Amino acid sequence: MKTKGSILFAGCEYYNTWYLSRELRKYGWEADLLNWDSNKESWHHYHGWDHIYLNIILKRI
Repeated sequence: MKTKGSILFAGCEYYNTWYLSRELRKYGWEADLLNWDSNKESWHHYHGWDHIYLNIILKRI
């Protein structure tokens, strides 16, 4: 199937972007979701993601 388009959702927005990306895939889109939230305490609010970016800051002591 030819891809109709592609989109990368940046940020999980709880469940909205997860289900939107899954529906777009059904219609031939390449739709991925990037989680850039480094606060693991909030991850339980999200329903899923395809990629994760963890910005790790190293500090000199």
